[in-house]
Amino acid sequence: DVLGSRGLGDVYKAGKDSIQKAIQLLIEVENPENPLQDEEIVEELENMELYASRRTISKYRKELNIPNLKQRKKARLY
Repeated sequence: DVLGSRGLGDVYKAGKDSIQKAIQLLIEVENPENPLQDEEIVEELENMELYASRRTISKYRKELNIPNLKQRKKARLY
């Protein structure tokens, strides 16, 4: 078995967990006056050798209860 003792679900979960943690980190350190767009998050993740589509980033961001760019920018203005 190519995956050894790990099933495909385990590989997916590990990838998902890594991507979600990276998204959280990127959001925590982003410039509050210029929050990252989902497409920019995709590019930053690729620099970390983590790969996901913009739609996947949006889905994970929502699962993590992280608001979208406009909501984050508005929330930090007040």
